[in-house]
Amino acid sequence: MADLVFIALAFLAISGAIAMIVNRNPMYSALGILITMLSVAGMFALLNATFLFLVQIIVYAGAIMTLILF
Repeated sequence: MADLVFIALAFLAISGAIAMIVNRNPMYSALGILITMLSVAGMFALLNATFLFLVQIIVYAGAIMTLILF
């Protein structure tokens, strides 16, 4: 079961990174990087790395995305 979740998160991370690179609109590019950040956080959660999971969500997906959007 964990393998299937990992494969799904890896697919989301790669597709979000590709969407970030391909889109010219900054809003869609920011959504792509947000998908990538959240899927990487999910991978940290699978590894039971609680601190890295929380830092990924709070700092990167929260603060950096707010900075990019504004």
